[in-house]
Amino acid sequence: MQNLKWFANYTPKILDAEEMKKIEMNAEALGISQVQMMENAGSQVARFVERKFPKERKILVICGHGNNGGDGLAAARMLSKNYEVTVAIVGSKEEVKAVPALINLRLVEKSIGIRLVENAEEKIDELLKDCDIVIDAIFGTGFKGELPRNVKEIAKKVRMSKKLVVAIDLPSGLDASTGYEKDAFYATYTITFHKLKKGLLNSEKAGNIVVKDIGIPLEAELLVGPGDLWKAAQKRSLEGTKFDNGRVLIIAGSSNFHGAPFLASNAAYNTLASLRMGAGYAVLLVPEKIKDLSRKVSPNLIVKPFGNETIGEGDFEEVKTQIEKSDSIAIGMGIGRSEESLEMARKIIDYAVSKGKKLVVDADAIYAIGKAARLNKNVAVTPQEKEFVQLYGEEESKELNERVSQAVALANSIGATVVAKGHTTIITNGKLLRLNTAETSALATMGTGDVLSGIIAGYAATGAVMLDACAAGVYLHSRAGDLLALEKGTHIIAEDLIDIIPKIIKAYDKRE
Repeated sequence: MQNLKWFANYTPKILDAEEMKKIEMNAEALGISQVQMMENAGSQVARFVERKFPKERKILVICGHGNNGGDGLAAARMLSKNYEVTVAIVGSKEEVKAVPALINLRLVEKSIGIRLVENAEEKIDELLKDCDIVIDAIFGTGFKGELPRNVKEIAKKVRMSKKLVVAIDLPSGLDASTGYEKDAFYATYTITFHKLKKGLLNSEKAGNIVVKDIGIPLEAELLVGPGDLWKAAQKRSLEGTKFDNGRVLIIAGSSNFHGAPFLASNAAYNTLASLRMGAGYAVLLVPEKIKDLSRKVSPNLIVKPFGNETIGEGDFEEVKTQIEKSDSIAIGMGIGRSEESLEMARKIIDYAVSKGKKLVVDADAIYAIGKAARLNKNVAVTPQEKEFVQLYGEEESKELNERVSQAVALANSIGATVVAKGHTTIITNGKLLRLNTAETSALATMGTGDVLSGIIAGYAATGAVMLDACAAGVYLHSRAGDLLALEKGTHIIAEDLIDIIPKIIKAYDKRE
């Protein structure tokens, strides 16, 4: 087994706001609470100030109502041992609602060594006259847009005072993702946490940037978790229609004598999974011979014929039109491996890539990808063990680090995101890596893998980038299996997964 530093090479060096929130959510799921992270952040700020400014005596900590304000409150508590500390809340302290910040506010209220004042905007002139250092803890990585008028006025007066300013995580008003910084605070030093934020790059308002560890484990970046479900979920407008929420095209199935009902059901479950993910519209293309069987699975399906017994008999000009209309396409589940079907799959894959469509290549369609194939970042290839050999040319190693190396090499070779399925599933685009370890064997049954392809296609259609769609899809699929196993043991079927999807993801719904 390689050490963690080796795995860290496949994590991002610079984070945007959404990536940082995802990591924090995953850390919390691993057992690192928000309160613990806040305590560590406050400690790092306090230590920095104590080392850098040992001769200064008076510190003003200006706090907002969210977790950035909570970091400031935690820092104030620790600094009060060696400095005269005033905490100034923007507006009323009753506006502090975030639970971790509220815990720290209550501790500060009980402190005998900290002066606590409200409505900082009204008293800022007086407060600035009586301090040596200002700690900016108003807004952090979650801030977007324009600063409120009262905070703009505080930022302006702090700058005019020419006091030393230490910003916590980001200067308030600076966008962590874009670097937009109109009216933002000017910091002498910015103490940012875990990793450098994208918005700090080349910002003249950040001053000297110092990155500090707050105890977030590497596993929060490597292992997929609930933060991935949050990040992959896209905002939905109250005024949107089904055509605004992504269109999925599923190309699957073949007439396989007694296997036709099974193949028809799997194709249908794949499509239903896409709809459950929030896609507004999904079309299933199957051969004529299993069209009616597929329709019987659910009245929610739009099923259209493509070919007679196999997709290889279909009209390529007709499928081109469907591809152009779609936001994501999934192909391969049960199409068979006849030369005609694989040739049609190659044409579909090539055309979808040429049109910049998001594409999930699964099951039989994997055999249509040549070793020299050049796909792109919008394509996910989802091989199980035997399909991996078909693509890579060698069997997968039993050792995780070697499997990761193989998956990374394959992703770089074909230019796509690889989802190497197994007890530990590897998700990589050749540069970044995510891992998911199953807690149950309940998903080792026919049709469940097809549901995964539909989930990924659904996430992709609604707007998630392919790496995020794959990471969230694998975690959701695995989590669904875990929950079903508690109820049904190892006796689940693919249909069970469809029904449990909304129970898991509804907590991450976003509205504009």
